[in-house]
Amino acid sequence: MTEITFTAREIGLQNGGEFRIGEVATPSISFQNGADGMTIGQKVTKPIYIGNDGSEHYEAFYRVEVTDIETASRVVVTEVIAHTGSASGSHYFMFVDENGKEIPGAAEAILDLSGEDVIYLYQQMTVYESDNDDQTSTLFLLSPQTISATGTTTISNPGTYIIEPSATPQYMIVGLSRSSNRGLGVLINDVRARYCDNGKRFSGVFPIAITEDSVIVNVPAHSKSIMFDWDGDTLPVSLTTNDDTYPIETMGTGSKTFNVKEGQYIFPIMLKNVPEGVTVSLTTEIENARLRIGQVSQAGGPGGIQSVYPDGSYDFGKRRPDYIFLYNGDGTAGDFTVTIR
Repeated sequence: MTEITFTAREIGLQNGGEFRIGEVATPSISFQNGADGMTIGQKVTKPIYIGNDGSEHYEAFYRVEVTDIETASRVVVTEVIAHTGSASGSHYFMFVDENGKEIPGAAEAILDLSGEDVIYLYQQMTVYESDNDDQTSTLFLLSPQTISATGTTTISNPGTYIIEPSATPQYMIVGLSRSSNRGLGVLINDVRARYCDNGKRFSGVFPIAITEDSVIVNVPAHSKSIMFDWDGDTLPVSLTTNDDTYPIETMGTGSKTFNVKEGQYIFPIMLKNVPEGVTVSLTTEIENARLRIGQVSQAGGPGGIQSVYPDGSYDFGKRRPDYIFLYNGDGTAGDFTVTIR
């Protein structure tokens, strides 16, 4: 039996009015076998519907036998978005129960599933634009690997990688991806850095410089292990102490103007005491420049990233911005102003 309590005012019932209580049957969820693959998207699955604006909406429910997972005692879910050309969209996934109800927080941490028989996953993706009509989302159940504190580690796609605790700030030095974004590769996107034990976002992990042979990623000090996802090229990675070779500007709410030097493709900004719900805007005459803004989700999860173009803005609603970097695609010198209200 289910009990629901409400007042007449809450349902808009006035004197002399009436309401009905009914029972509605809903179709059962069709769970696919996740062991056969977990991919949705263009040229792979059919959209569940197409919006009036032409957006394509895809979703799927999966059932996975834990015995099909090689490393069930140490598992993380990694999502890889693939496409050629330019594309835009939204996507997410979550653990659900056998009725399709979300199990909050479970999808972001390292999990021990060895005591389970079956797990259920939900996956959703909306494609707004795609030049080549080939945008897909794939889920992988993986065992995360650890980045060596000394020497070089090779990272590859798909993968989730752990950085062990460090009392001092670090640089993560990633070999250049020559294929795109002036060598920045998939680091143009947020790596979803988060704590291994609870999946909550770990702030401040983002690219801060491009050198002749590498991308420098900022890694603040952390007392617990953190992890990040990787869906880019196979590249060498190493960790070194942050010696302030690559400075990071800081700002809070208000407006601040910065100067980009010739040949500087990334200009990093760490945000201080910026609350949720702000609007971030960009003013600049630099061509082929835009802000990339990492964000913390409403529930404190890994979040994602947003772009703001010149003379544009973005309202973060119930989310909070984490960091900002100006992506200066042509390496042109000039000024830009960031306003946070």
